[in-house]
Amino acid sequence: MTESKNFYRPSTVSLPGETLVDVLAKRGMSQAELAQRMGRPKKTINEIVKGKTVITPDTALELERVLSEPTASFWLSREQQYRESLARQDEERRLTEYDVEITKWHLPLNDMVRRNWLPSMSTRAERAREVLSFFGMATPENWKALYIDHQAMWRRTPSVSEKHGKIAAWLRRGEAQAQKVTTAPYDRDGFIAVLKEIRDRLLTKKKLADILPEIERLCAAVGVVVIMVEEFAGAGIKAAARWLSQDKALIQISYLWDRLDIFWFNFFHEAAHVLLHGKREVFIEDDDHAPDVAVEEAEADRFASDTLIEPKALRTFLQRTVIDTPDVIRFARLVGVDPCIVVGRLRREKVVSPAFGNELMVKLGKNAKG
Repeated sequence: MTESKNFYRPSTVSLPGETLVDVLAKRGMSQAELAQRMGRPKKTINEIVKGKTVITPDTALELERVLSEPTASFWLSREQQYRESLARQDEERRLTEYDVEITKWHLPLNDMVRRNWLPSMSTRAERAREVLSFFGMATPENWKALYIDHQAMWRRTPSVSEKHGKIAAWLRRGEAQAQKVTTAPYDRDGFIAVLKEIRDRLLTKKKLADILPEIERLCAAVGVVVIMVEEFAGAGIKAAARWLSQDKALIQISYLWDRLDIFWFNFFHEAAHVLLHGKREVFIEDDDHAPDVAVEEAEADRFASDTLIEPKALRTFLQRTVIDTPDVIRFARLVGVDPCIVVGRLRREKVVSPAFGNELMVKLGKNAKG
């Protein structure tokens, strides 16, 4: 792919017929004589000269027999180069027209270039070509259906906003990265077992570098890709879950809020969507809330909360009249999680103030950006 994009292509390629005219001139042969020797109408040779008739393999072989040199391969190569040149000229015109539509997508192009998701682009046609390539599309026609219309709230808004464009780019980046990951076919029972292993073994670790590779490996073995992709400012994107095929699911998480407790909640929340909900759905967690998936979102919230901290143990802990930092640390050790997860749960339940336990919170650290 890289070699193909970097390969030099002239903007125009001359007619194969021009080469044929030069060859005939060197041999002192007229088009009429060539036609006679080939057993072709003179009109056919004239149309080849003008580029109106394609040099077919049969024609190339006849030219080789009559003229000796150049070879049939040469004539076919010249014809192919010329036709490709014409096609590329048409493509440039189409891409320039496509760019008008692509500008309505409100993509964060400058940020995408800075992150090396896209190369630098100098023309409208080049911009359209690279953007379509990024999204894996030949034309802009179905972009909205693939990357916008799966959100019920967005469907009610006919225009695409800057936020939508940012989320679409974020979603596609995760999708493209996930396509490179080899997984086993999805195994629901295996995924349940993997989630239990992750819950029992990894929730006390603080560093993303110690967590993410293990999660990726374990989940890939049961058909689930886990990828982290840096969000765009203003998009408010937290995480997403969807199916790339019947046998391959994707959990995509951002660095929004950059906290370990939020990472774990998002991971188990999206895992719930994979386990419990339809393969045709796309679940996106952002600042907005889609009403038609409220039940599924509530189920995913409950699954994440109860997986992280067993409800009965939490109820017993909450019977205390006063909760302080040492209590949180002891309880976290008892249930086998990092204390920041307990603080995050208490804050969500509004049991403590938003400032409680700041000293226990753990930064995620953006050392594995997608």
